[in-house]
Amino acid sequence: MILLSRHIGMCFFLLLPFCFAACTVGGGRAGAPAQTAKAAEAGDRAAPGSGAAAEARAEREAAGKDRAGGHKKAAPKQAARPAVMVRIEGRLSDAERSNVRNFLSLSRLAPETEPSEGMFAYYLDRADREAAQALEPFGYYNADIRVSDKRRQGGWDVVLQVVPGPATRIGSIDLEYAGEGAQEAALLEARERFARAKGQIFNHSVYEQHKNALLELATELGYPHAHYASSRVEVRRSANRADIALRLDTGIRYTVSDLDFVSDILDKDLLARIASVQAGDPFSPHALTGLRQSLYDTGYFDTVDILYDLDRAENGKVPVTVATTAAPRHRYGLGLGYGTDTGIRATLEYSNRYCNRRGHQLDVRLRPSEQLSSYAAQYSIPVGEPRKDKLGLGTNYQTESFANIDTTTWLSKISREHNEGPWQLAAYLQYLNEDYDTGLHSGRAGLLIPGLSATWILADDRVNTTNGLKLWASAEGSDSNVMSSTTFLQLKAGGKAITTFLPKWRLIGKGQVGVSMMDDLDDLPPSLRFFAGGDQSVRGYGYKKISPRDAAGGLIGGKHLFFYSVELERSLSGGLALAAFYDSAAVVDSFDEYAMDSGVGVGLHWNAPFGQLRLDLAVPTDSIEPHSLRLHFTLGTDL
Repeated sequence: MILLSRHIGMCFFLLLPFCFAACTVGGGRAGAPAQTAKAAEAGDRAAPGSGAAAEARAEREAAGKDRAGGHKKAAPKQAARPAVMVRIEGRLSDAERSNVRNFLSLSRLAPETEPSEGMFAYYLDRADREAAQALEPFGYYNADIRVSDKRRQGGWDVVLQVVPGPATRIGSIDLEYAGEGAQEAALLEARERFARAKGQIFNHSVYEQHKNALLELATELGYPHAHYASSRVEVRRSANRADIALRLDTGIRYTVSDLDFVSDILDKDLLARIASVQAGDPFSPHALTGLRQSLYDTGYFDTVDILYDLDRAENGKVPVTVATTAAPRHRYGLGLGYGTDTGIRATLEYSNRYCNRRGHQLDVRLRPSEQLSSYAAQYSIPVGEPRKDKLGLGTNYQTESFANIDTTTWLSKISREHNEGPWQLAAYLQYLNEDYDTGLHSGRAGLLIPGLSATWILADDRVNTTNGLKLWASAEGSDSNVMSSTTFLQLKAGGKAITTFLPKWRLIGKGQVGVSMMDDLDDLPPSLRFFAGGDQSVRGYGYKKISPRDAAGGLIGGKHLFFYSVELERSLSGGLALAAFYDSAAVVDSFDEYAMDSGVGVGLHWNAPFGQLRLDLAVPTDSIEPHSLRLHFTLGTDL
């Protein structure tokens, strides 16, 4: 009754706009609140002009339009206001505001049921203490909370004025280690990093994250029973200071005593070389997970299980069993497709995942198409550290026909490949035998070509990339004195960068430079000459149509290449994206003849789980193919 007396005048005043709103809303019940539940939940973040007055004004405007049009529409029903509506005011972050709301008992009352006056008074009395408690995890221990309330029909409106006050900062940090790991270098470095938090705001969640990270580090170093023997934080409210005292007991150090591999298809010595964990290494759950993944990545296995029992360890020595089941030995693949550069094409694939117990693998791929057909086989032998090194023996037979050029190529290759982090390195020796006809000139080349290549890739996802960078370079050549019909040296380098600079906006740039050194271009087979144009080059031009030409106007290829492309992509719903792009390239025999041929266009792309499907429409901006409009269709990964 005391609360009712105190607010009866205000309630009468608040009822006036509600009655007015009820009269203007067709079909509405008397006293229906004009402010929606969504606007009420926004509290002090609601836009200016929101609430009962704004909605009443909008209804009057809508009613005027109905009268002007000669008909009347029923206004939509408005959601009921909660019985207790809480608004939190003050300079707070979203996380702080949300935590205050979650701590308030008033916020947990049933929104559709008006509480009794006694219950409301009880929870209202707790509001300032609960709000103050909600701010403590963020480092505010001396917050000033002022609570006010207004009675209205069907409930109450409550406003909390929150002033967080001065932040409590970290004063001293006393971190001690005990156990066998007390002098571990990594733990000592972590203690130095922990000490840098001195003077920062004492945020409970950040503090707990640092504590957990330290515990996880100890576990990864081989101390699975590490624990905090003591953990104390002393907060001095009057000084706005928090002093931290921790004692981490690592316990004894555990190591892997030996690895027992269970496999029916591979020799144990090969598995031991593949394994990323060796006997004597610290017992680390994270490292064992990496071991499991490294075995999966070989393609040999269908399942990999890591088995161990810490309770059976003796003097910290943990035996680990790696149980595997083989993946199917043979794998087949069949596909049909279309590319604007190659026309209709088919793909037939066969793989033998493990030809023998030494882990040799065989891959065969047949790709017949209208313009470019290839038939390739690759035999791979794990060497050195098998996860990173392999020896490859390959052969490829290829026929290609475009414009005035026909080629038949047989390539045999031996390579040594090494993968290390983002790096992919290769040294190779290949023998190329090629018959070619360019219209005015025909020939045959036999070349023994040694080469080196390097690729560096850093990306969040190579299939659908948000941010990533790929750089590559190669050098190869031949000498007419060593099993070769001509002498040449060719250097190539390129890259591709993708960045998401705004939500839903990607910028994609790529480029390539190629330089060839030789006496006579006619002696170099077309497969080693430079061309540009097509799906993967300058869109708007036909396949390899950017090239120097002979006296009859036929394509002959060039010694040097410079190419770049810039593309802006805007993502839509459902994995679709719109793109606009500009491509440009120059293929010349001398840099004195330098001239760029360019294409511009737009595209519709679909980011599928297996890669990006691209449909691009482009036109050339130069005179090679004037006024032509060309459609390009491709499928591939981003990097």
